[in-house]
Formats: sequence, structure tokens, C-alpha cells
Amino acid sequence: MALPLALISIGSSLTFGKIRGNIVAAAAASVVNMFALPALGWIAAAFLGMNGTETMIALILLAYPAASSSYVMVQQLGGDETLAGSTIVISTLLSIIPITMIIAFFGQAI
Repeated sequence: MALPLALISIGSSLTFGKIRGNIVAAAAASVVNMFALPALGWIAAAFLGMNGTETMIALILLAYPAASSSYVMVQQLGGDETLAGSTIVISTLLSIIPITMIIAFFGQAI
């Protein structure tokens, strides 16, 4: 129950105006998190000689959205709460694409 409640509280603290103000930075951070990290992970897995199941697990973990706990940490440290919340929301929505692609590609190898 902690994750859905955290996402609900983050979503309730954001407005579309706040998200629009940070959309470029939040989208850039989300795209790097969702696509660049799994791509680098795939290269590292091939270099290390990991099999299909190990590679799929590693790539799924790398394609996870930003942690909702990071919003609380940013808030307590006095950082940009709006940017953190926007990044969490955008990366959660974008995570559908890479995780589905990873499962579709590597799921056949299992």
C-alpha cells in the first residue's frame, strides 16, 4: 500500500502548471532513466556474458521509474519538489514502453 499512497500524495501536490514549468528537465531525466540506462545495461550484460533471464531481470530493474521515496527525500533536503514529482510522474508513465519491450524481447528466450 505504500507505493500507491506515495504516488497519490505526489500527484495531489502537483498541478499541470507546475509540471509544465519543469517539463524539459523532467522529461530529459525520465528519458535517460527509461532508455539510456537499459541500453547501457544491455551492453554491460553482453560484455559480462549474462544469459537471457539474467539480462531480462537486470534490464527490468534498470527500467524502473524514479522512486517515490525520492520525493520525500528531496522535500526534506530542501530541493526542487516540483521537479522531483514531475520526474516521478513522467518516468512512471514512460516505464510502460521499455518494460514491455524488454519482456517481449527476452520473454521468448525463457
